Amino acid sequence: MKESLTRQKLAAKYTFDSPVTDRVVKLLNTFTGIKTLFGDSNRFKVIYTSAGYGSVLMFDEIAKYVLAL
Repeated sequence: MKESLTRQKLAAKYTFDSPVTDRVVKLLNTFTGIKTLFGDSNRFKVIYTSAGYGSVLMFDEIAKYVLAL
């Protein structure tokens, strides 16, 4: 691949380093673990904040998820 991209003068646009391993995922499968995670907002940051709330699955009303145009 590198040789082909070099011939096409495109090699400078790419990196040929090996991928780096991601962090190990920790699965939570106990009520206590899940409760701890959701209860400690200082250590475990919320990723869904578009509506100003903490979870994308927090509401039953569809209107809460639809952005006003």
